[in-house]
Amino acid sequence: MPQKSLLDRVDVAQPCSENWNEMQGNETVRFCSHCAKNVHNLSAMTRKRARKIVADSNGNLCVRYFRRPDGRIETLKRQFVQLTRQIGVAASVFGATLTLSTLTNAQTTNVNF
Repeated sequence: MPQKSLLDRVDVAQPCSENWNEMQGNETVRFCSHCAKNVHNLSAMTRKRARKIVADSNGNLCVRYFRRPDGRIETLKRQFVQLTRQIGVAASVFGATLTLSTLTNAQTTNVNF
């Protein structure tokens, strides 16, 4: 059986009883006023980002995660991140094209008084 990665060995011995939905922040990190720490949602990150946070923490980290049936921590797929970048580029190209076509049309229109 292959050895688990650092990320998949994460285990919370005593989970916090505070409600995630009542904490201030976003989907990847929220502030817990009870323990005065940031709580990182590993399942809302790419695997690479989650691994980095765990590795940089030196064991002093509050986390939230969902574990898959195979024992691995569920994370976002990298393809999702690449897709959002492609959509951003496509929107920029469309906007530039629309601007140029508007300027071209404005220069060629004849106005008769």
